[in-house]
Amino acid sequence: MVSCLFGSFTGWGQPQQPFRMEIPTKSGDKDFDVISMGREGLALIRDTDKYAHGKKKWQIEMVDTVLARQWSTELELENRLQLVGYEHTPGHLYLLFRETETTYYNFQLVNLSIDHQEVQVDKVKFDLTFQLTHFTVAGTSALFGGYINSEPAVLIYNHSSDHPKVLPGLFTKNISLLDLRANQNQSFNVLLTETRQPDDHRLIVRTYDPDGNLLVDDVIKVDQRFTILTGITSTLVQDEMMIMGTYAEGNGKQAAGIFSVVVDPFNEQEVTYTDLASIDHFLDYLPEKKAQKIRDKVSKNKASGKTPNYRANLLPIRLAEHGGSFYLLAEVFHPASSVNAYPYGNPSWNNSYNPYNPFYTPGYPNRSGRYDSPYYPEPSSRSTEVRLIESVVVKFGTKGKAQAGISMKFDDEKRSLMDQTSDFVIARDSIVLTYKKKNEIVYQHEHNDPSVNTEISKTGIVLMRQEDLFKSEEESTGGIRYWYDNHAYLWGYRRVKVVVDEDVESRFVFYANRLDY
Repeated sequence: MVSCLFGSFTGWGQPQQPFRMEIPTKSGDKDFDVISMGREGLALIRDTDKYAHGKKKWQIEMVDTVLARQWSTELELENRLQLVGYEHTPGHLYLLFRETETTYYNFQLVNLSIDHQEVQVDKVKFDLTFQLTHFTVAGTSALFGGYINSEPAVLIYNHSSDHPKVLPGLFTKNISLLDLRANQNQSFNVLLTETRQPDDHRLIVRTYDPDGNLLVDDVIKVDQRFTILTGITSTLVQDEMMIMGTYAEGNGKQAAGIFSVVVDPFNEQEVTYTDLASIDHFLDYLPEKKAQKIRDKVSKNKASGKTPNYRANLLPIRLAEHGGSFYLLAEVFHPASSVNAYPYGNPSWNNSYNPYNPFYTPGYPNRSGRYDSPYYPEPSSRSTEVRLIESVVVKFGTKGKAQAGISMKFDDEKRSLMDQTSDFVIARDSIVLTYKKKNEIVYQHEHNDPSVNTEISKTGIVLMRQEDLFKSEEESTGGIRYWYDNHAYLWGYRRVKVVVDEDVESRFVFYANRLDY
């Protein structure tokens, strides 16, 4: 592995690539899972397909923010284990493995101490049939969210105890678990949606300390016309806690808009419902004549007191807090016509943040980035193909009102499974949307005039050395994810031609670049 500083692209707003690393690999090697650890760097995890002492070996590489290697180790784990989730907390990286082909889900939780370069492995067994949908860590407590007999449950595991503890008060019918998320202060949030009657829907948000003691319990009334599809809580980076997600009209499965509400258990909260056609630049992926026709129809519906009738398949990806505002990243998609509009099973199981992401190759719920404590549903009911249409970021104020939006149309992006494709960085208080397309970085800046959507720009991915020559790129792997501050990271696999002592060699490498905006 090599990390170096080299010349990068210049120009206002163009992402620069000051650091890069490469790991030689060969055909047939398993892919790396690339995990953001914020200012502590990146972690690279892969199954080596090698065995020792009757156990399978997993390779772990940790690099700092300039992509220099800090720690390299191998884990020897039982053959039937596969990586299903992970979480980073300051000084620690947690990897969640589970046995395959079992309804009881025997887990192994690996705690990697970043500073001390130590490994601790705990076996966690649930003596019940538990459908896992969420995983995160608060303080030193590992949190498992999911369902027991179709009823939501959260289990808390601490290294000091022998068995997980069941969080009380969640075993209720007609309730779905939307989100399980750790906050910056080591507390955690449980977000639920409850249906008491066909026209009586409620959001329930509860905040607990790491030991499971209830701190906040808030019930929020949902407009009787709507059903909540997805929901994400913010993580108390700022004083207010915000909930955002998508809603449908009636029992629909397509999003009619984005809802937002500030958590305030002492006062009646007003939920803001923003229909999709009213979001700045949301319809920019359509021909202007068609987009205008939709806007006109929506305006007539509003004027007559009707619900706007524009719908879309919309998946929330990430909720960020910056400078007193909240930013929601979402992606518009078209599923295969032969499957349900939501190719993820029950939409209420979506942690949808990702986050950061969300839906990945079977067995690897977060292959391509830390979507803030992601574990996602089983892939059994997912679509065989998803066509991605557009990425959009909506900015909200502290009261939950939508203030601005930026969108970027995808260029013929298709996935066999729904996978986070884009991400965003806030640079100079301006939103920059970006994604990886073959061997290029595609990006778009927020315009100073909210009514104007800027043109999409592209730039090449920098090689390790100026004399290296690009040969080919693996299109099905890699991507771009937000990292920290105004930095993102880019990774993938490619074949390069390298000049060595006047001879030209062809090498296949895993690579990662840091992107600065």
